[in-house]
Amino acid sequence: MPTSRFIQRFGDKITGVLSGFDRLVLRGSLRAIASVDGLKRLLWRKQILLKEFGDWAALMTEGVREASNAFACE
Repeated sequence: MPTSRFIQRFGDKITGVLSGFDRLVLRGSLRAIASVDGLKRLLWRKQILLKEFGDWAALMTEGVREASNAFACE
């Protein structure tokens, strides 16, 4: 149900409305690493040991977060 229809229908029960950009939705997949074997191949190519995966993944996550924030602040 579109927002305007929702507000028209339930307007008497609504005390306020907030609007704006509140989240970033990323869609898609990296098919090459969407399976256990694919992820193992990636780690092998990058010479990352399984015991180092947690730290590596945390660094990758932080990199994506920083890049997303930088893009959003432009």
